[in-house]
Amino acid sequence: MKFNNSDELFAAAGLSQEELLIANFRVAICIEIGKRMRRLGWTQESLAGRVGTSQANISRMVNKDIGKLSTDLLLRVLVVVGGKAKIDSSAVTHKKAG
Repeated sequence: MKFNNSDELFAAAGLSQEELLIANFRVAICIEIGKRMRRLGWTQESLAGRVGTSQANISRMVNKDIGKLSTDLLLRVLVVVGGKAKIDSSAVTHKKAG
C-alpha cells in the first residue's frame, strides 16, 4: 500500500487524532534537525557528541524513524542545532467529557 503523506500512514496505523498530531510534530522536529545539521555542516557523529547520544539516534532522526526516539531527546537535539518548532493543536477535535 502506498501512502501520499504521513497523515495517511499514521491513520492507517490506527492512531487517534491526538497521536497523529504528536507523530507529525515529532517528524517535523526531525526534518528541522536535518536541515539545521546540513546548514551547520555537522555530521551525525559530531552532533551526537554535542548532545551526548549515539550516532544511531541521530541517524534515526535524519531518517524520520521516530519510533525509538523520545520527544525529550528530539527537543534537546533541536535546541542544540538552534532549530525552531511550532505546535498547532487546532487540528485536534476535542470532545466533551462525560
